[in-house]
Amino acid sequence: MEPPSDDRSQPFQRLTRWLTPNRSTALRQYRSRARIYDLELLLFEPVRHRAIELLHLKRGDRVLDVGCGTGLSFTSLEGLIGAEGSIVGIEQSPEMLERARARASENSWNNVEFISAAVEEAAIPLAADAAL
Repeated sequence: MEPPSDDRSQPFQRLTRWLTPNRSTALRQYRSRARIYDLELLLFEPVRHRAIELLHLKRGDRVLDVGCGTGLSFTSLEGLIGAEGSIVGIEQSPEMLERARARASENSWNNVEFISAAVEEAAIPLAADAAL
């Protein structure tokens, strides 16, 4: 026996579809914004720093930076985990990942690995102590 139809759930189903992320739209947006992304997020730096603080990282920790974007969090993460630790940056936007790679290279951070994939498809190579 089928449950009775509840017409009240339809608006919620539409809202759910509307709020569900669209990967191709997101990639298009990040492609067009990669060059100015760091500037766009300046106002959110206190939030980023607080989120990192709440991870309670220590020297040698392994951290996943999920949706690492241009690698804006790398400097703070590196300051806490040191060269003994490691960061795995996961990012689906090639343009953003290119900037994250450049940031790691410019700073000679040899302990940063990159995964070019959506997080749900990423083959994560290690057990992490924390995820941002």
